Amino acid sequence: MLTPPGCGVLYINKNFQSKLWPTIVVDGWQNSKDAVKYMQLGCNNRAELEGVLEALRFIEELGPQRIYDRIHNLAQYAYTRAKQVSYLKVLTSSDPSLYGGMVAFEVDRPDYTPLWTKLAQRKVWTLRGPKIRISSHIHTRRTDIDLFFDTLKEVFG
Repeated sequence: MLTPPGCGVLYINKNFQSKLWPTIVVDGWQNSKDAVKYMQLGCNNRAELEGVLEALRFIEELGPQRIYDRIHNLAQYAYTRAKQVSYLKVLTSSDPSLYGGMVAFEVDRPDYTPLWTKLAQRKVWTLRGPKIRISSHIHTRRTDIDLFFDTLKEVFG
């Protein structure tokens, strides 16, 4: 959500709120019959709260359709780049309506270690495994995707 680490939003359907108990509480939580009981913490980190509020303002200003359009456009760009590499097996459907912001593929190489090493040197953080997934976010830039594929080409040709 574009917030500091540890921040997030928990949505609990009103019908289930009475069945869940908060894990951190202060006096008086048991008197709350709705979601307020989850917000009663002793001391909070004001900076994190401000980060969440600013992220919400930013997301509301952009609107969900613009956010989706951007994320999906970046995924289509990553898909196009992946299809241009002969030793990649693209696992994502060719139908853009069947994927949102993620593109997955396999690299036809026996050892990915040189790729992980080079990506780490360039501060591109990855989960290491036999399949690679590019997950675009609103803050992802085309140059970020280019850096990944340029590194891939440099390592594997």
